[in-house]
Amino acid sequence: MTNQFRYIILVSFIGILLWLRSMPVLADDASLGRAPDGVYPLADAAVVMTDEDVKVKLLENGTTAEVTCDFTFYNDGAAKDVLMGFPASQKVSVESEVQSGAMELRDFKAFIDGQSTAVKTENGSVPAHIALPPGTEYDRWYTFTVPFQAGETRQVRNTYRVKNLFYSNGEVVAGYILRTGAFWKDPVGHARVTFDLGEIKPYQINRLYPNCYRFAGNTLVFERENFEPSYDLEITFDNYHYSAGFLNNASDDTKEKINGKINLFTELEGKLAELAGAGEAEIRAVYNAAVAANDPFTAQFVASRLPAGAIKQEPPTISAVEVKNESGDFYRVSAKVRDPNADFTFWEIRVIREENGKKIIDLSDRRRFLQATYDDELAYGLSLEPGKQYWIEFEVWDADDHADRQAVTYRSGDAVPQVIASARTINSKWLFAPLGMCAMVAAAVAWRRSRHFSG
Repeated sequence: MTNQFRYIILVSFIGILLWLRSMPVLADDASLGRAPDGVYPLADAAVVMTDEDVKVKLLENGTTAEVTCDFTFYNDGAAKDVLMGFPASQKVSVESEVQSGAMELRDFKAFIDGQSTAVKTENGSVPAHIALPPGTEYDRWYTFTVPFQAGETRQVRNTYRVKNLFYSNGEVVAGYILRTGAFWKDPVGHARVTFDLGEIKPYQINRLYPNCYRFAGNTLVFERENFEPSYDLEITFDNYHYSAGFLNNASDDTKEKINGKINLFTELEGKLAELAGAGEAEIRAVYNAAVAANDPFTAQFVASRLPAGAIKQEPPTISAVEVKNESGDFYRVSAKVRDPNADFTFWEIRVIREENGKKIIDLSDRRRFLQATYDDELAYGLSLEPGKQYWIEFEVWDADDHADRQAVTYRSGDAVPQVIASARTINSKWLFAPLGMCAMVAAAVAWRRSRHFSG
């Protein structure tokens, strides 16, 4: 095995672990197929999810959630019965960090047009000819059957409770998997997910993924129309370090830091309340100050007090791709990126070379942005064979599926790479599918064409 591929396997494994740590279990309904030993995700080419309205209510200081999902489905094809499923539990690989049982739904119920329907619990079983990325195979599914007449619209409601992910550093993660909505035909017509934060205050939130929610009272709202899900939602907050039990025993420095954060947000809320009737310009000035201070979370909090659409949604950009020899055949490739809205979702690097007239993909690795940021430098280390000609490309996406990409050609040993392509696309439909619930590593091209698993 070459050093290059040892490196690729290592970073891919680390990426998978990071992804598994943050995987929420709440999800859209999915269309399922049946294997002899269980059920698995399957594309549906006729049924459209025209609307979804999800309400996630955090309880018990954010450690649990009560969830209500209302879906509207339209059958664009012939009459048929559709087996729908909701993941019931998932294997957790990072046992030392994740609280036991945190990935299991409880009290799951399903309703069709307001009437309760029978729900079964079935084992997950993926046929050998279907390749799923690590971490996306569910042990168990809640399943129920929805009959459709040709051209019929049906309302499906799911309700359940879930224990949120809890980590040893005191962080709690609440989230919702949107990408299962890609199993259905066409984009989701309208999607709204509302998180009722309950006892959790805005200053306790450490991360929002992506950074595109609107604050409304003590709720966070994600909303999109004609939406093709390519990412999931995640809210990471800290309830331990703000608890009386912790603060009573904390050092003076720690107390000062925590109380300082609380006071800053209290003052900010007071200032915004004062400016509520003063006009948009004054609130926009507070927003601009947060952006200038490189504080995306505060900027998003302030932007929520402006009319919807007041802040222009701009695409991310890549300013430069660089290739630097570190030692021998080991190189550092990097790209500087900017997102005026700080709502990056993914970035991807692809390394391609040509050999004997054939294009060989040496690397295609997609990563999630772990923090909201306006500016970042993406870096990757890899080995390049001496004398070989390479095409090295970076691409970034934001929460509106805006994308930018830039590529260089580079011959190992050259001093300077040559920029050969730069393209920005709106609502990008890239060739490679993302890792996650709706990805098929072994059949990425087919996935992007249909947005579904195929059986």
